[in-house]
Amino acid sequence: MKKLIIIVTISCAILMFQNCRNSSKNNESERTVKIGAILPLTGNLASYGVDTRKAVELAVEQLNNQGGLNGKKIIVVFEDSQGQSSKAVNICKKLIEIDKVIGILGPITSPEVLSISPLANRGKVPIISPSSTSVDISNAGEYVFRTINADNIETIAFSKFVKSRFNNLRIAIIANQAAGTLSYANSFEKYYNDLDHKVIDKVLFQENIIDFKNIIQKALQNNPDALYISGVSQDIGLIAKQIREANKDVQLLSYQSAEDERVLELAGTAINDMYYSSTSLPEGYIGDVRMEFMKEFNKSYGNYPGIFACEIYDATNILLNAYGNSNGQDDFIERLNKTNNYKGTSGIITFDENGDVNKPISIWRYKNLKREILFVVEKDTIQKL
Repeated sequence: MKKLIIIVTISCAILMFQNCRNSSKNNESERTVKIGAILPLTGNLASYGVDTRKAVELAVEQLNNQGGLNGKKIIVVFEDSQGQSSKAVNICKKLIEIDKVIGILGPITSPEVLSISPLANRGKVPIISPSSTSVDISNAGEYVFRTINADNIETIAFSKFVKSRFNNLRIAIIANQAAGTLSYANSFEKYYNDLDHKVIDKVLFQENIIDFKNIIQKALQNNPDALYISGVSQDIGLIAKQIREANKDVQLLSYQSAEDERVLELAGTAINDMYYSSTSLPEGYIGDVRMEFMKEFNKSYGNYPGIFACEIYDATNILLNAYGNSNGQDDFIERLNKTNNYKGTSGIITFDENGDVNKPISIWRYKNLKREILFVVEKDTIQKL
């Protein structure tokens, strides 16, 4: 009889514990709004992930200090994908099925976004990437958005700039064969050739290599006037340094990733006189909203934001504002789709039917180890700054 009483008592205690835990979970979900962030916080792409995480934290802190979303506290579940698609897929499943997030910020790379987009569409959980530029993402589904231009917008603008700045450059391309970086290389090749100029070679390399000497020699074998480098920031920095060890005169060209601080750290003086395109617009071009973000970021973290920080700060606010003003999931997605003329820190954001944006493109040059803004290309007009 005593044993029976003990068993019954233990069973009741277990049931009470489970009920309390379930009640606690229900109460938490009623008091909080949970979002996910898939970022490369370690590994070769960590320089992208560190400041983007800080930007998300700043946006969420500001909203929570204003009372959160309809009185609910915003919680961010940060996950480290290391820039790897397989990790991003597993993380996305966890965020949707276990953490029950209402939306996901990131990932950073195009292959990751393309890998998790079926999960986002099936789970009806929107993702907003601050940095994935592959044109394939335009067709990735209803729940996929980005706050950065597709690469063709940038490469069209840069091709026109190169044509106007230089006279009939013969260009060889050095490109990382990963989907996102190769997409940039292919896009630049297409639009530069469409202008009756000549890409004479394209040499591809695998991810995660550090010795580019043979790659560079292949790219230089037909004596190009310029080399266009398409890769992640570590690639660009190492390649620029090794190019200058082999050739002092060939013109260096690149794209968005060239503005990451990691490039300057690795290349040193070899980076001087490189021209590159970017969706990062100068502070004065955007106005007070950008200046205020820069000030608050520096105040919170002791440094100014790096690459893609503005884009993910805007993505965070757009995602949470749409959710906070919606009535259910269908209305949430509809409000995201209708984002129009949002005055963000990265520029004016309007999502088209594919969740894409179309922002001006800026042209920069490295001079004396500093980035120098030269032009902004908007609606086919090259505006000197």
